[in-house]
Amino acid sequence: MRESDSIPPRAWPLRARRLLPVLLAAGLALPFAAGRGQDRPTVQTVPPKGETQKKMHRLYVPRAKMKTRVSGLTAPMPKPPLTPSPSFKARLPGVKRLADHWRRVAYVPTAGGQIHQALRAPRETLTFRPRIRGDVWTPIGAGIQDADRRYHQGGRIRGLAYAFDNDVGHDVLWAGASSGGLWKSVTGPLGSWRPMSDSLPGSPSVGAFLVHAGDSRRILIGTGDFCRYTGDGMYLTTDGGATWVNTPLEGTPFVFYRILADRMDATGDTVLACGSDGPVDGGGVWKSADFGRTWRRVLRAQVTDLAQDPSAPAFWWAAVRGQGVYESWDGGESFHLIGGTGGSGLTTPIGRISLAVCEAAPNYIYAVIERGGALGGVFRSADYGMSWTQIESRDEISWGQGGHTCAIGVHPDDPNKLLVGMGGLQRTDNATATTVTWRRGVDGGHADYTSFLFHPPTGSVLIGNDGGCTLYTWATGDVTGELNLGLSCQQARAELTEDRKVMGPNGYMASDWSGANLIAGLQDNGMVLVKPGRDPALSARRGGDGGLASVGEGYPLTYYFSSGTDYYRFLGQDTGALTDINGALGVQWAPSVLVDPAGRRVVFTNTNDSVWQMPAAGGTWAKVNRGHPFPAGFRCKQVDVAPDPDRWVIYATAWNRGQLLVIDGDSLDHAAWGERTPPLPERSR
Repeated sequence: MRESDSIPPRAWPLRARRLLPVLLAAGLALPFAAGRGQDRPTVQTVPPKGETQKKMHRLYVPRAKMKTRVSGLTAPMPKPPLTPSPSFKARLPGVKRLADHWRRVAYVPTAGGQIHQALRAPRETLTFRPRIRGDVWTPIGAGIQDADRRYHQGGRIRGLAYAFDNDVGHDVLWAGASSGGLWKSVTGPLGSWRPMSDSLPGSPSVGAFLVHAGDSRRILIGTGDFCRYTGDGMYLTTDGGATWVNTPLEGTPFVFYRILADRMDATGDTVLACGSDGPVDGGGVWKSADFGRTWRRVLRAQVTDLAQDPSAPAFWWAAVRGQGVYESWDGGESFHLIGGTGGSGLTTPIGRISLAVCEAAPNYIYAVIERGGALGGVFRSADYGMSWTQIESRDEISWGQGGHTCAIGVHPDDPNKLLVGMGGLQRTDNATATTVTWRRGVDGGHADYTSFLFHPPTGSVLIGNDGGCTLYTWATGDVTGELNLGLSCQQARAELTEDRKVMGPNGYMASDWSGANLIAGLQDNGMVLVKPGRDPALSARRGGDGGLASVGEGYPLTYYFSSGTDYYRFLGQDTGALTDINGALGVQWAPSVLVDPAGRRVVFTNTNDSVWQMPAAGGTWAKVNRGHPFPAGFRCKQVDVAPDPDRWVIYATAWNRGQLLVIDGDSLDHAAWGERTPPLPERSR
């Protein structure tokens, strides 16, 4: 059926709307015509033959027995709040500083009237070059080992799933990384890791993925990561990742959020995918009957999540940005907005929406809504999405990060156990109660939460976040980052020399000239010291976001960098503690801290309005061009210095404009900034 053939929900008679689930559950064709006079076909509302019938929760109400809503259902009150572990208590001040920092930078307008959050994560459209055949990369180390032997780190994980693996003959854990491709565990459900998409010709950003239920050689990857990396479509492999093809779509979203196999198709070949953002008409829901070789779009909208009813799989839900929750009753062939604009009970304005459906009680659907980076609320429906109740309005978890986090998960066997994550994490054990009791400030191993995967056999939850994959024990609240060891998907930015080697004294990744020691700034995982061939090869030196780094001369290895939630400047060595060299400069977002590459033993940094210098041996910061500040309105983003021992050549770029300024002279005392902005391509300013 074409999308235009669906009936607007407000046109349905009230009685028809109330009796619709009953008619469908009974397998009856609707007596009224749809759209242009076509009868709506009978749909299957029970799992296909051979699918395991699981035990349903006591709060499960079949669609056939549902009237208009379920009311008065309550659950036992939860146990007393868990006592945080001693290690988490020690980290609480840092967590609170992180929360305060994001509240401050996300909502405080700058002097120019712009929101600082736009500087924190600029939305840039990336152009991906084809991989050069013959490029060979060797991973260094086995993840970022933390000194406490517990909070090990990886890069941002977008999705987690258990799926069958042909190589071992049983289900294993799969993980999709924001910038590191697709991975699978190779020695069991929670074993070591193997990369599966190194030959992917396009974007390495996995927004969503799906492994075929009966054949792990067939895998789909939907690319793109909201507010970070623009995707370039859907990719399919039929040989276990050796080769990939980009499958054509009607409209290509910048970000894919979910790919699901249709439970009604026992072959596993029918799949639905959703995505949003990007050009006009670039979002929607797509359906394929041949596991992603060909697609047709069944809904045009900015869709941020997708879910299916496990007990009546003809029903689907789609979360639509700015509108609410859509429903399909015909196996995902067409969708309609439930209850009018915003859904019945979903308050507007509505940004991104994420959904969670309880497997054992699918009448319970949970939604978390983001509004401008903040928490817009957590909502519960007990009647398959026909009506909603807000169960959380207090925002202690967004930290301005809701746009790229916005995760929600419910225990598959118990609708009372619910996790909600944005910048921070909270949980409840009585999500169906009239008054829901929340445990806030939950330690999930790292900030910025993207996905939850419950594992009932062990009582644990696998948590995807910006620090990788955390194993969380529900009963005790214990966490471990051991799964990140071997998961090499850290987000680093590198500087390249003329011969295209990752080397040089300055940048987000810097090394000594021998290449034997490196310091790297990572997204959300601070600064790491990299020593290839040693144990550990990667060790954490500072948390928060890693900034720019620079390596000095001599031994022991001396390096300079900015890092943290407020980006202080530090000096470090391969042994010993870090030295705070921030002085009176205050804090900026990711300032440069670099050693003069010409060997004049001077360190440079920048603030929004000036460039500063300090002797490498220590001292105080001084402006390099007293009397000649940046032009009005120029907010410095980064500085660099030419390796010319005979002249001072300093470059500066801005956050808020496509402009390159240069100092070029024999002295820095009263040098003026000159304009050297080259012609820039469209959209780069």
